[in-house]
Amino acid sequence: MFDRFDLLVTAGPYGPAPLIADAAANWTFDSPEVTVPFSVTSVPALSICIGFTRSGLPLSMQIIGPHLGDGAVLRAAQSYQSTTSWHNHHPTQ
Repeated sequence: MFDRFDLLVTAGPYGPAPLIADAAANWTFDSPEVTVPFSVTSVPALSICIGFTRSGLPLSMQIIGPHLGDGAVLRAAQSYQSTTSWHNHHPTQ
């Protein structure tokens, strides 16, 4: 088993981002969410855009670091962002 890791990359929130009106009306703890385990364990994590659905909603990946690994998470996100142009696009809905 691994005692330590440098970075972990997972899918971001499952599927495309919901419309704000839909998210507020349907928000619940009943459905699984890949971001929750990292939020409740206080490890550094961020989600970053990796593209858009055909309907124009953003998709994301999550970059997670070990305890006190904030700098590594931010460097990885900056590196990804500097080699892609997704941050220059905006949702169409």
